[in-house]
Amino acid sequence: MVADIRSRMSLFVVGLTHLSSKKSKASMLIGYMGIARLMIHVQQVEEDQLKDREEFKNKSAKTSRNESGQQKSNVNRSSFQHK
Repeated sequence: MVADIRSRMSLFVVGLTHLSSKKSKASMLIGYMGIARLMIHVQQVEEDQLKDREEFKNKSAKTSRNESGQQKSNVNRSSFQHK
């Protein structure tokens, strides 16, 4: 359980770093923003969002596989100890 909390905290901190870099990029663009530059920025943001969703899905799937693997190993241990 401790490892699970640590991994969640780690993902949270990485997410904060990623979010702050996006915010700073957006604030830099506000000074000079033509329509072409705005369109490029929107496209990049959409691509980043898709990439973030895929990473989240992959991490969620990986976490759920690890949790189910731990549960199976605990079941195997308990059945072994009863014999």
